[in-house]
Parts: sequence; structure tokens; C-alpha cells
Amino acid sequence: MNIVKDRQFGILMKAGRPVTYIPSPSTISRDIKVAFHACQQRIDKILREHNGHVHFATDAWTSPNHRAMVAWTVHLHDKGNILVFLLDVLEVPE
Repeated sequence: MNIVKDRQFGILMKAGRPVTYIPSPSTISRDIKVAFHACQQRIDKILREHNGHVHFATDAWTSPNHRAMVAWTVHLHDKGNILVFLLDVLEVPE
């Protein structure tokens, strides 16, 4: 089942505003891919142009369904702002 097509999801999203338009699953999928690509390019540009230190971190955990996961993040200061980017999340094979 696709969550966007789920009846209860539709009810939740329209709570308080019944005229809310919920796009199709293919529209949402396309938009997420476009946004991901744009963010990926922006993060790449920031990291390539950054002249200061960058710090990498990892975190590992077990999900409620007993799957081991690990995430990589990068942390840096850019123009007075602390930036943190999630680089990847992977399931650890058994």
C-alpha cells in the first residue's frame, strides 16, 4: 500500500482543512527526487568551497524491527553558521 493513497493518511492530512490537495504518488516521488538532487548539489558545492575544518561523525543503532543501521554526518562552520549534513544512512548487513 502506498501511504499517499491510504484513506487514513488522507483524513489526517485534510484535518482542519478539507480542501487540501494531496498530489499523486508519482508527483511526490518526482518532487522528492528533484529536491534531493538540488540539495546534493548544494551540499557538494558548500563542501568543495569550504576552506575551514570539516568534522565527520557516525552513529549506529538498532531499529525497532531489529535492523542495524549506521549514519554518517559532516559538521562545519560556514559564514558564522554551524552546518550539519546527513551524508548517508545504511543498513549494516548481518
